[in-house]
Amino acid sequence: MSERKSLKQFYRLWFEFLKLGLTKTKFTKKEKEFYLDWGDVLSYKNFDDWWKSKGHLFGDIKVEKGYSFSEDSINLKIPLTQPLSTSVSQVKNIIESEIVERYGHKLSPKEMTNNMKLPHKKYPIKGQPKYQTLQDTLVIYRDVYVKKGHSKVGQELLDDCRKFFKGRKVNKRVPEFLREQEDNLNTLRNLRRTIQRGNTIIKNVKSGVFPD
Repeated sequence: MSERKSLKQFYRLWFEFLKLGLTKTKFTKKEKEFYLDWGDVLSYKNFDDWWKSKGHLFGDIKVEKGYSFSEDSINLKIPLTQPLSTSVSQVKNIIESEIVERYGHKLSPKEMTNNMKLPHKKYPIKGQPKYQTLQDTLVIYRDVYVKKGHSKVGQELLDDCRKFFKGRKVNKRVPEFLREQEDNLNTLRNLRRTIQRGNTIIKNVKSGVFPD
């Protein structure tokens, strides 16, 4: 089973797609204003440096000890002397009750296991995106399609993608749809969809939405 990625990792992808969009397309004044609080993302060496400076914009995204009020978190006092299973059950009940009180709805089955879309956040992660699909789209679009100057999807791009993934020093995993198979036309169709997805994500990012 694949590891569930934290919200921070989705913001990492949003950051990278924003950088890609800024270098590939022209943003309107309104589109730029939406990202004013993000600062000049192109001036940062990498996401981690930017996150140290701007991570506070995205609220609390992990469980930790807290002592001050935040509109998207709750502070709890948990006794260490009672059974862990009892504490977990009590925490679950408190959180569900608090969400109903603050946001006016009960948790859906998807919200029980996935990232929640809270209506007050300025930068929500839209939908329930698959991290690996987004990561593969970013790498293929940015590091192969754009950097190698491709203008169309064909065998040359497919060959370059396979060569790129196999030639990486770490994580030589090749996306499943790019692996050698008898139906090469189907592989090219999937590659074309990936490039189209990259274009769509950049378009959405320009309007302040990620990823949908």
